Amino acid sequence: MSEIKNPIEHLGKVTVVSLDICYTPGFKKIPRKDLERMYGGQLPPEEYITQGQGRLYPRSAVKVFDTMRAQARRICRDAGVSFMGGYAIPDDKRAGVIAELEEVRSKYLKAKADFIADAKVKSNEWIQGAPDEWQPVLSQVTYTSEDLDRKIGFDFVVFRMDAVVPDSDEESDTTAGLERQTRGMADQLLYEISQDANDAWRETLKDKDACRQSTAERVRKLCAKLHDLAWLSPKAKNLSDYVKQVLDSLPSKGMIEGKDFVAFRGLVLMLADPNKVDEAAEAMQTKKQMSGFVFGAPKKKPASQSAKGNTAMPVPKQEKASSFPSTKWF
Repeated sequence: MSEIKNPIEHLGKVTVVSLDICYTPGFKKIPRKDLERMYGGQLPPEEYITQGQGRLYPRSAVKVFDTMRAQARRICRDAGVSFMGGYAIPDDKRAGVIAELEEVRSKYLKAKADFIADAKVKSNEWIQGAPDEWQPVLSQVTYTSEDLDRKIGFDFVVFRMDAVVPDSDEESDTTAGLERQTRGMADQLLYEISQDANDAWRETLKDKDACRQSTAERVRKLCAKLHDLAWLSPKAKNLSDYVKQVLDSLPSKGMIEGKDFVAFRGLVLMLADPNKVDEAAEAMQTKKQMSGFVFGAPKKKPASQSAKGNTAMPVPKQEKASSFPSTKWF
């Protein structure tokens, strides 16, 4: 696979999903004159006023919106890669992503209706628990139902992106910005894979000598994203091939332990380290470029071929040591 000369051509392989999710975290700015009048030499209680913002509802009342916003972002990020404020989703994953987002949107809008219906009561109860001197200040900045209806929403847009065709040589740079953004998708993909692998290591593998299939499934799901977007660059493609080799070698049932766990743990550690990712991708590329060798060893010459006629190159010592990533790195 050669380097991508015009990455814009690959935009046809993805659909861009842009999320438009807004909600009030339960805060509203308090006028400066009220803060100056009330502060004096004593700071207000943090649970009610933070950095000039008054909390009008308990955290538990608005947590659901933050949770569902994070869920929507995770749906897009699991299937695609961050791109120009949205997410570039492979076409074969588009229908599934849209269906999941529609489900979250339906739950979000129901939570919005429930919240607005009880917002005034919850706000009054919350404010009554504040110190007496702060209750009048908070009561003056509460939201109306109309305010909340405008401020809380969930929607998403699905579209394709194409470059503007220049009309003249003077406009030849019209695609430069889009090309830079598109070329950067490969690096963004590997960055996101690294972040998620680091989370998997910290949460499920650190200080362990074996793991369950659920842990391996989490990494398989992560690497499915790498496989789906491997066309972004030779580095991503090479890394995808190596990851597949390791995952395919693991048992599909029971605990993962012994040498299988060592290989799996090494894979996750490698994915979590951008420098190791580069080494693995380069090693796989070197391996592919070496013709006439299998796993770093020269192929046996045919019986009819004489020693004099053997043209196979000797394997360089350094290739024996680095032609294939191994857990000795870790």
